[in-house]
Amino acid sequence: MDDIRIPVGTSNFSQIRKDHLYYIDKTGLINELLKKTPNAVTLFTRPRRFGKTMQSISYYDYREDFYHAFMAGIFTGIGYAVDSNKEYGEGRSNVVVKDSRNGRAAIFEMKRSITREDLKKDCELALKQIDARKYVKQFEGVYNTVLCYGLSFYKKQCLVLSR
Repeated sequence: MDDIRIPVGTSNFSQIRKDHLYYIDKTGLINELLKKTPNAVTLFTRPRRFGKTMQSISYYDYREDFYHAFMAGIFTGIGYAVDSNKEYGEGRSNVVVKDSRNGRAAIFEMKRSITREDLKKDCELALKQIDARKYVKQFEGVYNTVLCYGLSFYKKQCLVLSR
């Protein structure tokens, strides 16, 4: 049996892959979470002193585009068609996930919060932006259901509000 090499002290995901270190990909669980709580408020946190030395991704000091790419990568990785405003420029939401088989689309607008206390306010701002810029309009008649999510990130915390 091969030895399992654990990435203790390595926080660079590219390095973990390059060195063939052990990691567990749980991105598929996000799909299950969204199915079970489609309209719930969800806060992702990491308890203090829990797995910090083995983290694959560090969220400190990243700009909003890091979180944007992270979300797009998750949904692309589990097989959904994903559009992003990086491909089309301004005037579009950050990430759109399309599920043509089930006639659904999900619009994600993201904000980077300056403080932990700003998480909820920034999620609400993201949802207001979806409405103000009429992001849903382009999907009417194409998809039966269009879900809207406002996300805000503060360091390692993420809050998701939906409507």
